[in-house]
Amino acid sequence: MFSSDHGDLLGEHAKFDKGRPYKTSAGVPFIIRYPNKIAPGKVIETAYSGVDFAPTLLSLMGVNEEDFDFMHGINGAAEILSTSSITNNRDQIRYMHGFQWAAAMNSQYMLVLAKASVPWLFDRENDPDESVNVIPLANKNGTRNSNYYTIPAVEDEILDNLYDGLYHAMIDYKFPIMENSFIHYDYPDCMDNPDQLRFWKKMTCVKLSQRRFKHKCHQRNFQEACPLKCGTCCKDSKGLMLIKKKRLSCEDIKKRSRIRYCEDKKVQRFCPSTCKNTQCAVIGTKTSEDINRDIFFEESHHVIKQSGPSSYDGPLYYGYE
Repeated sequence: MFSSDHGDLLGEHAKFDKGRPYKTSAGVPFIIRYPNKIAPGKVIETAYSGVDFAPTLLSLMGVNEEDFDFMHGINGAAEILSTSSITNNRDQIRYMHGFQWAAAMNSQYMLVLAKASVPWLFDRENDPDESVNVIPLANKNGTRNSNYYTIPAVEDEILDNLYDGLYHAMIDYKFPIMENSFIHYDYPDCMDNPDQLRFWKKMTCVKLSQRRFKHKCHQRNFQEACPLKCGTCCKDSKGLMLIKKKRLSCEDIKKRSRIRYCEDKKVQRFCPSTCKNTQCAVIGTKTSEDINRDIFFEESHHVIKQSGPSSYDGPLYYGYE
């Protein structure tokens, strides 16, 4: 049997080192030869984890399963010894975690919950580079077209099984991420675009925090791309949050014993109506004449600023706070 340590990102996903759920960081090989027992060229696509190695190998060596039933891992010997050339148990889910994230995966999908991000779901069959989050497609019919892939919508049952399995695994195995007071369990209804805005000189929503750019929130394209920074998202999200290890909705927060959770800014952003978020406001749209005046002011200001010590006062922002 041949295996190895996990990989290193080496710049992939703009990250280095390890400790991430991506396949190139967390994946390990498992190659086994057993003449007259395992058919040559057999491929197993079912999801397995490192904890499954011991019970599987012990069983292949003829050890009675009752002698190692105390182990957490799954015994995959039966699948390895089957006569099928390719096997794939799509219902089998395995789990892994870092200090600030946890993941559940089957042979096609990987669901990731993290302290500092919205939930991510990768379709590794249609998106092998793990670059497109298909969570926004959940419970919808249709496909998402990225620059490289066409990714089908996710079936409700598959997503529910990944979510439910991961939730119980985080509790049963005491994953470190559960020590956080708040985790996005479902995708929020409102979220700022984390990428550079193509209609604004490759700037990001974070720049709208600066006073000199606040006026841009009167424009509809900014309101739609940056609803949190512009304060134009005033509806509660329909999904769930993980608060102190409990799955709670905005309706649950309305109860007197839980309204105190609204002191958390992340809860305020998820439930702006329930928490009566003071930053939530309806901002009107400006006329084309007003917009042209704003553009002229900004370009003039930009020219003046270039005469100073630096024309740029901070790094571009790519994450989600």
